[in-house]
Amino acid sequence: MKQAILNTVSSTLDKLGFDGDRVLFKTAILAHKLGLKSAIDNSKPYNFGGFSMYVDPHDTLQIIGSGKFEETETQTILSYVKEDTVMLDIGANMGFYSIRVGQKAKKGKVIAFEPDPGNFDTLQKNLVLNNLTNVMPYNAALSDKKETLRLYKHPFNVGDYRLYNDGDFKEYVDVPTLRLDDTVKERVDLIKIDVQGFEYFVLKGGRSILAKYMPIVISEFWPRGLYNSGASPADYLTMMKDLGYGVSRIDEENNKVVSATYEELHELGSKPVNRYINLVFQAAV
Repeated sequence: MKQAILNTVSSTLDKLGFDGDRVLFKTAILAHKLGLKSAIDNSKPYNFGGFSMYVDPHDTLQIIGSGKFEETETQTILSYVKEDTVMLDIGANMGFYSIRVGQKAKKGKVIAFEPDPGNFDTLQKNLVLNNLTNVMPYNAALSDKKETLRLYKHPFNVGDYRLYNDGDFKEYVDVPTLRLDDTVKERVDLIKIDVQGFEYFVLKGGRSILAKYMPIVISEFWPRGLYNSGASPADYLTMMKDLGYGVSRIDEENNKVVSATYEELHELGSKPVNRYINLVFQAAV
């Protein structure tokens, strides 16, 4: 309900000539600075029936009370998971998807990458809490080269940390980067990636894995972030198309995966809009 209201407000602002998502983003940060966003008790784990989690002080995932996060995306990811699935969770955060997939892929594996030390600590606690031994966590970022980058941190949203400086955030932490092709030496069936616009560089560093196994890739597509990362939406889309991937889109409002074309996505990405969508890349037939 809360997200539906925010979407309505954002759309109304768009019609008035403003960037609705950008206005809401700035408003939320202002509310935090003014002390209008109260913290929650995150010293204890929360039980959601089938799994439990420690969360961050502001419940960034908004799962307390329901245990649900981006429900259609979650259902879509889990629909591709078999007992022996090997998934890469890139931008694992506190481990929501690693937990859900790790529980279902009992004979498979999740390889989780989370660069922020605080998020990584919570991820590790959540894996122990859920008795998951088939999740391999890496406290590192991914890129197309091995180096050290600054991870710029949102004041309270632990899911909005960025490997580039676009002027939004001042706090940062230096993190190491790995290349997928150097790090993962096994079959990969599924990739979930949400790295705030850095997706192009991450998957560029894993082109050999993509070409060899053609794993299903479920990815955030955020034009503004892609531009600010130093790439572009066109770079990302062209790379995936050249690798032989078809594309569809996750429709959260109508709870389904719908068809999409590279042409319409190129049009959406022709300007650095702040709104994001989630895409599903699969081997073209």
